[in-house]
Amino acid sequence: MNGTRRFLLAFAFGLLAISLRVTAQSEAVFGSDGEVYITRADTFGNLFPGLKGVDPTHSVLALEVQYPGAPAKRFLVPETEGSEVEHASSLLFEDSSHTLFMAWEAWDDYPALKLSGFDGDGWSDPVTVIGNPWAVKTSPQLSITHDSYVVPGETTPRDRTFLHMVWEEQNGAGSHETYYSPVLFENGAFSGAQPLVFHLADFDDSKGVSAALPAGLVPVSRLVPGKHSQSLVVAFVSSKTNRLLNLEIDVLPEQLGRLSEEARMHIIDLGARSSYPSGYKKVAELARMHIIDLGNKGFQTEVAQAMAQQVSDLILANRGTDTIDFVADQARMHIIDLGAKLSDRGLRSSNSASTSSIQPVPGLLSLAAPERSAHLLSFRVAASWPVPEETEGLLVRFFPSKSGNALLIAWVENGRVRYRETQGLGWSQSKEIALSGAVDLARAYRILGERMSQR
Repeated sequence: MNGTRRFLLAFAFGLLAISLRVTAQSEAVFGSDGEVYITRADTFGNLFPGLKGVDPTHSVLALEVQYPGAPAKRFLVPETEGSEVEHASSLLFEDSSHTLFMAWEAWDDYPALKLSGFDGDGWSDPVTVIGNPWAVKTSPQLSITHDSYVVPGETTPRDRTFLHMVWEEQNGAGSHETYYSPVLFENGAFSGAQPLVFHLADFDDSKGVSAALPAGLVPVSRLVPGKHSQSLVVAFVSSKTNRLLNLEIDVLPEQLGRLSEEARMHIIDLGARSSYPSGYKKVAELARMHIIDLGNKGFQTEVAQAMAQQVSDLILANRGTDTIDFVADQARMHIIDLGAKLSDRGLRSSNSASTSSIQPVPGLLSLAAPERSAHLLSFRVAASWPVPEETEGLLVRFFPSKSGNALLIAWVENGRVRYRETQGLGWSQSKEIALSGAVDLARAYRILGERMSQR
């Protein structure tokens, strides 16, 4: 990379730091055995003195691991030794797999996010997440969900890990756009499918548009664990309505995606063999029996029976007025919708203020079935509020509750952390925490985060 281009990239990153003023989620984390992981950004010569193979003046990223009672070790982050410029790294240690995940922005011809895992011995091949190829990204926030499932014909469960990434980009109009990407690993291996990127404002179904955002507001979106092990909550400002949103993301059971697709295919087959539409009653009964048989292999009997009966009722109510393909698609979505409600521990009623958007994520190629298995995510706006006017010109941090029903926003002003909490559809009066030697900024934010994590 020539000197002019390197200067332009550095200048662009400097502008980003000034305009967004967002730091990395974490540039130092603890491992499960007491080790400390730290990211280092410097020239290769300074980070790895005496080593050959890379231009010593080239900027690279390194992972430094401080083991208890032993000298620190440094490891070159893959794909940072080339012509690209790296920026904004984040770390997350995952205990069950003893893996350190690192995400960073790399800018060569365009800015992209990269993700790799370090298991103590080496790195996994980096995964690239692009988003808007022309927008500089903020440091991504990371979270992980785990579960397992059994594929028909197999006896050993497959482990499923989603690494969830949330970041912001500033568009040409100066607005902040929030993006999300789920990166899927099965049995510890990256699925191989290009990670999907979701523009979170697209899920905003709030009615109407709020007033213009306060001038100079710099929102810092927040990703936190949700109310159960397969859910997350993202707090962000919607560029669609200018409202503050808590968006709930649920990883739905793998068995649900398989059951819904197999039921759809079976209904289409039944239609061809049962003189549909005149034989719609026979299709309804045979579909009900088939769904019970399929569902009992992955769901509790009562759940499988409920799904089967509702699909049967749907087919009977249609009375053969639509094509069998249309009826089969409706049945599939009905199974997924019911499964999404049950995945929320039955607490989400059909009268919920916001409906779920179900999105498929491609999985590993199977030797038994050449198609990629579909893994389903549910997106739902849990709550939304107008942005308080007093946040004009401020860097505002968000602290959503695990339930998604409440939000706290905080900012620094005159040596104090001021904050407001939601009260129903509105906001509380401003409260404050005085900063001191005993309570610095990091501790104040930690106190506020812990307060909301209990709600």
